Amino acid sequence: MRLLRTDKLEMVEFLGQDIPPYAILSHTWGTEEVTFQDIQQGAAQSRRGYGKLAGACNVAMQDGFEFIWIDTCCIDKTSSAELSEAINSMFNWYRNTEVCYALLSDVDAQEDAFALFSNFRESRWFTRGWTLQELIAPGVVYFYDAGWEQIGSRDTLLTPIVEITGINSDCFTAGDLSQFSAAQIMSWAANRNTTRIEDMAYCLLGLFDINMPLLYGEGDRAFARLQEEILRQSEDDTLFFHEEPSLLATSPRWFSGRNNVCRSNSPDVHSRNLYITRSRIVLSFALIRVSRAQFDRECLETVFPWPAGQATCYFIALLNCRDQTGSFPVLILSEQSSGLFEKAGHVSVLIASLAPRLRRGLAVQRVSVLRSSAPTSGKGSWDWGMGNKSVRSITREVIGGRP
Repeated sequence: MRLLRTDKLEMVEFLGQDIPPYAILSHTWGTEEVTFQDIQQGAAQSRRGYGKLAGACNVAMQDGFEFIWIDTCCIDKTSSAELSEAINSMFNWYRNTEVCYALLSDVDAQEDAFALFSNFRESRWFTRGWTLQELIAPGVVYFYDAGWEQIGSRDTLLTPIVEITGINSDCFTAGDLSQFSAAQIMSWAANRNTTRIEDMAYCLLGLFDINMPLLYGEGDRAFARLQEEILRQSEDDTLFFHEEPSLLATSPRWFSGRNNVCRSNSPDVHSRNLYITRSRIVLSFALIRVSRAQFDRECLETVFPWPAGQATCYFIALLNCRDQTGSFPVLILSEQSSGLFEKAGHVSVLIASLAPRLRRGLAVQRVSVLRSSAPTSGKGSWDWGMGNKSVRSITREVIGGRP
């Protein structure tokens, strides 16, 4: 880990566990940030971002810190190996810091941060992908405005922070991310952005305790790889409960509104024993086969309309998760051939309970599910009566098999 001295522009590299106490900066990047090469070549003061660096060093020095870590200059980004190691280590670096200074350059400390339309609530800092882990990981976070006047701490500003981010307050008080489902964590990132597509996955690595190589240029494949690793480590079914037609989502934005979906240990759902390929995922699902006759008899058409294609049956796949009301999410699958399924439609279905007649037909089956589904219009697809409109957070309930 490379740290910057707070009293002079000098880098010091530390190996292993021999790392001194340090402060850390969280910020949004601007133009002409000071880089590692600028420090090495003595050109830091000529860069427009030098004032930010000097201000952070000054605050850290006043707080008694000899060292500070700043992402713009403490990583040699010309080295792909160093950049990959840094991004995979970054969550731990923020977690192990003594204090994190979050610089909100578009906020005035004199303003009431609790006000409904305050600049604090509208700050760009809350919209960036990388700042999510920088908000969550440290034990102590202080917010500053552009003039380095303190706005408040994460603790004193907890109410507006929870309202802005949708992050459960327990995440900050308990500090244990393992209690949250993958869908919950993804929902916290749903309204955030990164400059590069791949970084929308890479900025979440630490939140899921995942390490994986960085491959800039792979686009959405980075987010797919992240989900694959999460499934291999946790078999978290909440990753399947999103609003995209494919089995795995292409972005956290598809998990918007999933902050109340938790993992569960249902006796109906056995160990997944996952096998993942580029085209499909092989796993075990608790399935209920629903024929057209059952569909009509149980009044399921009030929950999801029968598709316009020629299929005579569909399958309800129970996911091993619940929402906070106790209802459980399901997938609707269509069978393409023996044992080969695909997700039918892109509207998530939330069911409060299943009629006994349906539950008697439940059977755990090892199936192969295509990762990409057919378009949501045409033969064999779900016709939700929405035309070409984007369908986002639509849920339905079946209580006791009746609407």
